[in-house]
Amino acid sequence: PADRSSIPGNNNVIPWYQSYTALRRLAKPIGSLLLNARSSVVKHTTHHLTYLVQKVKDLNAPNADSCKYLLKDLLPAVLALHAQTVKTIRAYTFDMMCMVIPLCRFKSGLPILLERLRKDKSRDVREACIKYLRLIVKYWSPSSDGNEYLTENICQHIGNGIARGLLDPAQDIRKEARNAFDLFRLKYPKIWNEIVQKKDGILSKD
Repeated sequence: PADRSSIPGNNNVIPWYQSYTALRRLAKPIGSLLLNARSSVVKHTTHHLTYLVQKVKDLNAPNADSCKYLLKDLLPAVLALHAQTVKTIRAYTFDMMCMVIPLCRFKSGLPILLERLRKDKSRDVREACIKYLRLIVKYWSPSSDGNEYLTENICQHIGNGIARGLLDPAQDIRKEARNAFDLFRLKYPKIWNEIVQKKDGILSKD
């Protein structure tokens, strides 16, 4: 249905916390605060963004994922924080994402993570990508009620991305990729086996 949250005089106005469009408009101001040069500003922004995602989840139906487009739009800024040299800023960012990923699923952000894992020159950014992919596999995989959020095709892309991480020149990233790929094996054994056994595949020469 059309988003009616901005139509004047409409008696059926969608509350802002139920509107993908209204929440998505927060991406620019929040993104600019995340990229602020002062670590104190980044700290408070990550805390408040986590609080926002939690409250929006509480106010909506289960699996509504109302912040999914907001988080997808913020992902480039989040990864930019991992490219910074200040460890405390990277820590604030990682702690925030560890709490946000279980709260709201945003599969539209997966192409960004997979692309940056493959091409980004920053080791810290690539390491963050592989860590976030592991959290995604952990929390977005089928639950006990059989609800599947990630399609088989998406899982193939995730598995291939993690497999490429096993060949990364940085040892820390290879270690994180091994942990992620082992979890992927437990969650999606069939797809994992296809990736490992594929002739001329990513791991065929390893």
